[in-house]
Amino acid sequence: MNINFDDDIKTVKDYVVSLRRYFHMYPETALNEYNTSAKIKEELSSLNIPFKEFGNTGVVGYIGKSDYEIALRADLDALNVTEMNECEYKSKKEGYMHGCGHDGHTAALLGAAKILKKHEQELNITILLLFQPAEENCMGAKLAIESGLLENVKAIFGIHIFSDIPYGTVSVTKGPRMAITDRFEINIKGKGGHAAKPHQCVDTAIVAANMLLALQTIVSRNVDPVHNAVVTVGKMTAGTQYNVIAENASLSGTVRTFYEEDAQLIKQRIENIASSISQTYNAKATVNYGLALHPAVINPDNLTEHFVNYLNNQKLDFTLKDTPPLMLGEDFSSYQAILPGIFAFAGGGFNDKENYPNHHCKFDFDERVLIDAVTLHLNFVNMFNDASRRNIVI
Repeated sequence: MNINFDDDIKTVKDYVVSLRRYFHMYPETALNEYNTSAKIKEELSSLNIPFKEFGNTGVVGYIGKSDYEIALRADLDALNVTEMNECEYKSKKEGYMHGCGHDGHTAALLGAAKILKKHEQELNITILLLFQPAEENCMGAKLAIESGLLENVKAIFGIHIFSDIPYGTVSVTKGPRMAITDRFEINIKGKGGHAAKPHQCVDTAIVAANMLLALQTIVSRNVDPVHNAVVTVGKMTAGTQYNVIAENASLSGTVRTFYEEDAQLIKQRIENIASSISQTYNAKATVNYGLALHPAVINPDNLTEHFVNYLNNQKLDFTLKDTPPLMLGEDFSSYQAILPGIFAFAGGGFNDKENYPNHHCKFDFDERVLIDAVTLHLNFVNMFNDASRRNIVI
């Protein structure tokens, strides 16, 4: 049974904007979202929505009384970034800001909750409102799963707001959406000495430079060309003084892939390159490789296709458009590893001023996207509220 939410959506605009601005002014980093969590519980209580807590700052609200459960997820945490925007809702905490849109995700889910509670008697399902902490350090989804609160959930939905996608555009695209995010560090040991006597030394700056160049051949010459992958060295250090040959050097970076076989291939190639090049120059190298705490975000074909078809039959204020996958990481993928789930991209880019990417000190978004996010949550609920669709879409 479809519930008509059209009139209700218009009524929550001011509510979600005010919540978003509140969360934006009081950002909290991963596992420290105590004030954010308190505000969520305050709002749920005012709406007479029961809730449970997990992981100190996580909250799960419950709407409906059916045995059939689906979940809507929002993340809570902010970044260790000093905000450089000048606006009335600028962060009040020096050195911290909501630079990734999580304030909007949380506000939009509360907006959807307000509407869903009003229609609770029309629901044939139970909706879990999953307010997840610690997305940025990839620990929050794991905490939610380990809590056991999602054990009976049949499907899950999440949204990410992006400023480099124009407002009015939403992507609900099947297949790979966000990447596996591995990390690595290569430490090189040589033999230092006087810059004028290189024959007595093992110059690790030369070793590091050759490794840096060789690492950039992995994607172009080892990974299947139809697969997306990135190897980036973000930090390179060597030496202590201009006239001293470097005894130690290091490279640290990140690997982004969508497929486990590519992740393992690149890991092996990095280790091989570090070993072979260091031996060539009589140096020694050790590789510390940190595998991602989550898999890639991959939207399942069947569920995604049905949701897109469902949305195409609704009256929407946004346009559905496929967008390319992103090499960013997201621990929403941890939910997808255990149950069917869709992760949507919502465009929050301004049409009349410069946009800055997520994690930038001037990141912001067009707040009209908050209503698009509310609309997406409600439509995901409606698709499952009709019992005849459930076995088809999963």
